[in-house]
Amino acid sequence: MQTDTYKNIQFLLSDLENFKAHWSGGIMGVPMKVIAHYIKNGTHSSYRADADVKEQIHSIEDRLAKSNSENIWKAFEHYCEDAGKAIRRYREERKQIDGYSPLKNAKTKSKRQAQRVIDSAFPRSTSEIFSASNGDSKVEVDNEGRYNMSNLVPVPITWFKTIHLKGFSIIQSPKGKRFVMRCKPVDVQYVDEAGLNAWEVTVVGFNKKMGFTENGWMITHKSSDHDDLHPLFDMIRDETVIPHSFGESLSKAFNLMNRRTVRHLTKMMEN
Repeated sequence: MQTDTYKNIQFLLSDLENFKAHWSGGIMGVPMKVIAHYIKNGTHSSYRADADVKEQIHSIEDRLAKSNSENIWKAFEHYCEDAGKAIRRYREERKQIDGYSPLKNAKTKSKRQAQRVIDSAFPRSTSEIFSASNGDSKVEVDNEGRYNMSNLVPVPITWFKTIHLKGFSIIQSPKGKRFVMRCKPVDVQYVDEAGLNAWEVTVVGFNKKMGFTENGWMITHKSSDHDDLHPLFDMIRDETVIPHSFGESLSKAFNLMNRRTVRHLTKMMEN
C-alpha cells in the first residue's frame, strides 16, 4: 500500500471521527447507530434500518422538517455515503494487495494447467495433480486395482513456468507418451558441441490406467523454437512435431536424438 494512500485514508478516518462527534453532540444529537447505518448503507436507506434506528431517523427528520432544515439532513446523508464508499473501496484494494502472492499464484496456475494437460493426454486414466512443495517426485496410486483407482501426480509450484511455457508438458519416449513432471537443464560438453541441449527429467507414464514414474534424460535441438504455443508434442494431432528424444541414460537419449534427426531431415528432403 503506497504511503500517500495510507495517509489519505488515515485523514478520512480521523475526519469521520470528528464528524461523528460533531453530529452526535450539540443541537443535532444524532445517535451513533444512525450515523453507522448511513455510513454503511448510504442515502435513501432508512427503509432498511432496524426498527429502533428507523424510529430515531424519523424523529430527526420530523424535527428538521418543522424548521425547514431538510437540506441539512441531506448533506449529512451524502457525507456518510461518500465516506462509507471510500472506506469500503480502500479495504477492498488493501485486501487485493495483501492477498497478492506470487508463490500462491504460481502454485495455482501450475496445478490447473498440469491437470488439463494430463487429462487431455491420458483420457483413459484418472489422475489428480497436487503441488509438491517438498520436492516429492513420485506418482502414488490410490485404490489400486479398483474401479475408482486414481493416480496422484505431484508437480512443483514452478511447473507452469519451467515446463509448460517451454513446450515440454508432453514428450515422446520409445515406449509412448510421457508427462513431464520435472525438468532441469544440464550443461554437457559433447551434447553442447553437437548443437543440442540436455535436460534431466522426471516423467510420468501410464500402463493399464496406472501411473508410474521414470527418471531420465531429454535431448532437444538448440535451434528449435518451442514454447506453450509450439510444444514438442502436439496433443491434438497426437504426434511429435518438434524433434526430441528421451532415454533412461544420457547416452541413450543422445544416440536416439541423432537417429531421429537423420530421419527428420530425410523426411523433409523427401517432401
